[in-house]
Amino acid sequence: MNMKISIIILLLLTTACQPSQVPIDNHNHATLVQEQEPGPNQALISIFLAVPPSGDLDVVMDLQRLEILNGDVWLPILDEVRHLEALEIGKGQIFLARAVLEPGNYSHLRVTLAGASMKTSLGQQPLNLTETSYEYSFPNSLELGKGDSDSLFISWDPFQSIMAGDRFSPMISIANQSIPLNKDLAYVACPKINTIYILDTEKNRIVGSWSVPGHPTDISLFQDRLELFVLSPDQGVIRVIEVPTGRIKDVIKLPMVMKPSFMLISPDADSAFVLDEKSDMLYHFDLGSGSLSASLAMGDKPEYVEYIADSGRLAVSSPESGKVFLVETAGLSIVDTISLSGAPDGLLAHGDFLYIAEMRGNAVAEYSLSTGQIRRIFVGRTPKRLLAGEGYIYVANHGQGSVSLFQSGRGTISRSLRTGGAPLEMAVSLAREWIYVCDQRGGVIDVIDLTTKKYVGHIDLMAEPSGIAMSH
Repeated sequence: MNMKISIIILLLLTTACQPSQVPIDNHNHATLVQEQEPGPNQALISIFLAVPPSGDLDVVMDLQRLEILNGDVWLPILDEVRHLEALEIGKGQIFLARAVLEPGNYSHLRVTLAGASMKTSLGQQPLNLTETSYEYSFPNSLELGKGDSDSLFISWDPFQSIMAGDRFSPMISIANQSIPLNKDLAYVACPKINTIYILDTEKNRIVGSWSVPGHPTDISLFQDRLELFVLSPDQGVIRVIEVPTGRIKDVIKLPMVMKPSFMLISPDADSAFVLDEKSDMLYHFDLGSGSLSASLAMGDKPEYVEYIADSGRLAVSSPESGKVFLVETAGLSIVDTISLSGAPDGLLAHGDFLYIAEMRGNAVAEYSLSTGQIRRIFVGRTPKRLLAGEGYIYVANHGQGSVSLFQSGRGTISRSLRTGGAPLEMAVSLAREWIYVCDQRGGVIDVIDLTTKKYVGHIDLMAEPSGIAMSH
């Protein structure tokens, strides 16, 4: 019998009595790595690692160093030991490393290992490295320009890495990023690294990244127009990005706005409503002409804007004043005020109701748009964002690391799901039946199964996600 097969059979037999693995439900999110922002003349590279299914073969690879080749110079990307377990990674994709690089042509990765082993019921069985460093070429050279943010993808096959005589040589392949054309994708803005990551919702894996300067936050996708609207608050502009190419089609300046803090794009993509946290103003911009159409002095630190489709009005929350203002879009004028006691923040217009997240009251106010009656549903600590998904309202409890859900119009909470971290923005993929939740503290996207209403895992970004938009 082939020596390699004999070794693997022996090792697998020793793992047979171990309990079967369950889907990822790890709530202990990794500590966020330092989010180093590239300079205007630099580029950013993100590296993700995946493992093909390997049954119960639990191989461990201790990665000591990762370097990338620019010309004839090896540049460090990772210089600390990463303990990589095949079974753990095989349930998803992990973030491996990120580095700021100079513009140039990159062609190879060099992997240096500290060791390798096999986990069995008899303990950790060491494997003998054939080398300490291994080099791998890219299928296509990576050309990084000034300001770029690109991704590379490593696939590690643990089965093929084990050789005769307990020897170990990592079987690794490298792939450049490739954004699929005909798939359901999510777009996630990470402001501190001027990057938007693209998520394939079929496999729940990152498939690429784009550079967007100005610390991008709020994003809106209009799939029929193949356009992604992105607010870059530090530059006071809205960028219109062509999907799936990532090409910037237009840059809309926001005159008069000193520090934009929130952006809402109208359903027809003709208008942008922008809050200014310095002047406490609400601005209406015509996106066709790029001109300022109207402005309204809100006062009281407005926080969030929601569009109410049935009336064509806006709802604007102000936690400081404890009020939600109903605003006519034409000319921007306040037509009604909803007074609350719990510091209103996130808003959601759904059917006859306007749902209002009350941070101080740990509740969601269900306001009837037809009768004006209010009913409160008590949820977790510091609710901040709301999302509708197949008959349920989902609530991101920012201060508790959980997501609550209840049925619209019922008035009572149905369930609370622990996610960890500090959940905020959310999006739903009806096609794939996932709820995606941006965890700002953990630097991950939490995933909730829309069918079972259960937390099923997270997608590593190791960067603080701010806005998220979903294709349908």
